[in-house]
Amino acid sequence: MLSPPRADPFAKVTESKDDLTNGYTYAMTQTKIEKDQAELVKKIQDKKKLEKEERESEINQKRMERKELLKKQRKAEKKAKKSEKKKRKNPDAESSPDSSPPLPQPEKKEAETSLPIKAKKSRWEEDDEDLWTIEVLKDKTVTETLHLNKDITYTFGRGDNVNIRTNHQSCSKLHAQLSFISQRPNIMDMQSTNGTSVNGEAITPNVWKKLKSGDVVVFAFSTRSYVLKVKEKPKSKG
Repeated sequence: MLSPPRADPFAKVTESKDDLTNGYTYAMTQTKIEKDQAELVKKIQDKKKLEKEERESEINQKRMERKELLKKQRKAEKKAKKSEKKKRKNPDAESSPDSSPPLPQPEKKEAETSLPIKAKKSRWEEDDEDLWTIEVLKDKTVTETLHLNKDITYTFGRGDNVNIRTNHQSCSKLHAQLSFISQRPNIMDMQSTNGTSVNGEAITPNVWKKLKSGDVVVFAFSTRSYVLKVKEKPKSKG
C-alpha cells in the first residue's frame, strides 16, 4: 500500500516570503505615488499663489500710477487757478517779463507789514476816543506800558488765565478786573484776599470804581503800582 505524498515544509515558507516581498513592493509603490501626487498638488498651489501675487502686484502698480496721475492733474489745476486769480487781480502783469515780478515782492511785503502799525496810530487820531494806557512802576521806574482796548475786559492776578499777571504772592489768582464803562475805565476787586487800593484807599469788593488819569492802583502788598494815563484827542478848531 502506497503512503500519501509528504508535504514540502519549505514551500510555505517560500510562498510567505513572496507574499511579503510583493506587499512591501506594493506599499513602496503606493507611498511613492502618494508622494508624487502631494508634490504635484503643492507645485500647482505654489503656481496659483505666484500668479495671484503677480496679478495683485500689477493691480497695485496700476493704482499707484493712477494716484500719481491724479495728483499731477490736481496740482496742474491748482496752479492754473492761482495764475487765473493773479491775472484777474493784476491784468497788467502779463505784459511784464517773467523775471521782473519777484523783485518788487519784498517791498510789497514790507509795505503790508507796516500798514497795520500806521493804521493803529491814525485810528486814535481819527476816532472820537481817547487813548488809555497803564504804566507799570517798580521802584518809581516804568518797567512796562500797557495799551488798553476799550472793547476788552482785563483781568489781573497771579493765575495763568488772566490778561495781566501781577506776579506777587500776596495777590489772588483772580484779583481784580478793569473794564470800560461809558468810555471810561472802571476797576473792581474780585473779592481778593488782600484787597485792591486806588490812590492808597481800599476799594469795596464787587463794586465798580471809576478811574481817572493819574490814579495809582496797587494790588494787595505788591511793590508794583499801576498808573492810569490818558492821551486825549485834541479838539478840532472851528
